[in-house]
Amino acid sequence: MTKSINPLTQNPIVDAVGKLNLTGNIVPESWYYTIINDKGKTNPLAILILADIVYWYRPTEERDETTLSVSYSKKFHDENYLQRSYEQLMEKFNISKKQARDALIFLEDLGVVKRHFKSIVVAGLPLSNVMFLELIPDVLEKLTFPSGQFLDLGGNKNVTTPFPKSNEDMTQMETAPDEKVDTYTKTSSKNTTNISTQSSSTTLEDKNLAFVVDEAQELLKEFDLPEKDIQSILSAADHDILRIKNAKAVFDQQTAKINNVTGWFIKAIKEGYQPISKTPRIRNGIHNFLEREYSDDFWEQLERRKLMED
Repeated sequence: MTKSINPLTQNPIVDAVGKLNLTGNIVPESWYYTIINDKGKTNPLAILILADIVYWYRPTEERDETTLSVSYSKKFHDENYLQRSYEQLMEKFNISKKQARDALIFLEDLGVVKRHFKSIVVAGLPLSNVMFLELIPDVLEKLTFPSGQFLDLGGNKNVTTPFPKSNEDMTQMETAPDEKVDTYTKTSSKNTTNISTQSSSTTLEDKNLAFVVDEAQELLKEFDLPEKDIQSILSAADHDILRIKNAKAVFDQQTAKINNVTGWFIKAIKEGYQPISKTPRIRNGIHNFLEREYSDDFWEQLERRKLMED
């Protein structure tokens, strides 16, 4: 008797969906009750981003038709972690940079994801603050298979995250090992571009690079600058957020339109522009209005700024 396989279920809708060969991310039901905020509400965007990260960390099965052997490989080619940029998340999920950053910070606070920022070289061009995402399997397992029930018999939610946030799990600046990876702006299963990582020469003196990058992006968000421009500004400031804040204060005093915002910030930081003091002096006996108190190099700064605006 010949065995037959019938792929049809007799339900036309189910059969039609079965022919679509749908693929993609998987969202376990448990995440709706474990990936929650302080008020116990689900964070849908964090769930979607985590599902995408987990997808890239799932091994790909490869079968050899000749030897019938089965092997497994990574979907990405970096030796350690998945490379992702905020722009990629913005494009994939149709969200803002702030939403992408907040969702990653949320996952990082849960301990399931850790951001690493590396300095790499792409086709001879050095790039700093390139973000890589590390997935923490132990925490992922706890989020997916918590010890308690999701719902008791009465339908009441009965799940809390069973693991505290650890200070050791916070994002750190990494000195990357010398290695070759095959991904930068896009994650691909194909070998596209040779990228070598190098040790970063920037010293942050006990500052956490992730928070410096986040603060710079928040400070400059009104300009909607691409990540590479923010990286250039951070590099010009030696990752000192106070120098960027100072330049922003000078920028806010400008009256003329600045076309090249990135170039202006880099020049202002390197040349040490200072905001003009507007602290009023007391009235004097000669005239009946408040005088302004200017710094010693006020006129020099004003002349230099005027030349840039022209």
